[in-house]
Amino acid sequence: MHKNRIEQLLWMVGCGSYVVAVVTGAIIALEYQPSSAPVTRRLFVAETVVTDLTGDTLVRQGEWVMLDSVPPHHGLLVPVADSAVQWNAALVSHAQIARQPYGALLIAIHQTATSALIAAVAGIAALVVAGGYRLGSRSAVWLPLLLLVLMTTWIGTTLPADRRAADAYNIGQSFLTENIPIVGDVLAPILTPDADISRRFVLHAIWSASLLGLLLWVYKPADACCRLRGISLGAVVPVVLGLSVGLFSPPALIHQQSQPHWSLGAAFAMLHHLPMDATMLVCVLWWGGAFATGISAHRWIRCVGAALVIGWFVVGAVTTIVG
Repeated sequence: MHKNRIEQLLWMVGCGSYVVAVVTGAIIALEYQPSSAPVTRRLFVAETVVTDLTGDTLVRQGEWVMLDSVPPHHGLLVPVADSAVQWNAALVSHAQIARQPYGALLIAIHQTATSALIAAVAGIAALVVAGGYRLGSRSAVWLPLLLLVLMTTWIGTTLPADRRAADAYNIGQSFLTENIPIVGDVLAPILTPDADISRRFVLHAIWSASLLGLLLWVYKPADACCRLRGISLGAVVPVVLGLSVGLFSPPALIHQQSQPHWSLGAAFAMLHHLPMDATMLVCVLWWGGAFATGISAHRWIRCVGAALVIGWFVVGAVTTIVG
């Protein structure tokens, strides 16, 4: 009974987080430009009111402006990031959204909802493995559901189009297409090298998000936790946490950090110390072991599998924070 209540709570948070992520993502998409088109103009932010030599206001404090060259002016006009950044439409639009207070809050809520969804699905997977399941049963859907959540998250981290995003896509693309037999061949035409950002956006926002919603609907429990009230209550968690993070964190300009999303931290940490083939082998053995233990008749073996599921994300979170 206690296990069922925990699973209900996780489903409430997971479904609510999915709804929040879709809604905030749709709002962000209204201003985000998923384009790899190069931008030759530089992006500046006004730290003070900027006026021309006659005293007329050119840019108000906090506003952004794109210029081919900086005209004579009074005030502090600061270039965003450094000259090493290869500007494109997606990078500029993401930077403009992140700089605005409402945009920073939307991004914070969206990212928090994604994290809450991953944590909820991981918790459900651990409970299913610990409790046991049969191959071909509805409960066995936890593995493709979890893999799709991670895939969607990874594609999402590549959309800001900064250096970190480019590295994340290139590493993940090679990792998936060159090291997984059969599956890699299927993914190769979809995840092409240096894929245009518009393709990644469609994959993230339309195909992956829609398939994820379908799996959540198919796999939902038949009790009250997935009714409208439960989803609404579950949506409160990422909204409150996201608002807290967004209000107390300064607006991001351009991502400079190299740390990946916490749910992907374990794989990226291994890639820094192991060859790609060895990292893939560890991932296959880790998740294959977790999947296989769930069909065991021995409770202690299933508990080991549940520990593998939880351990993966704990390790990833720690390495992301420490690294």
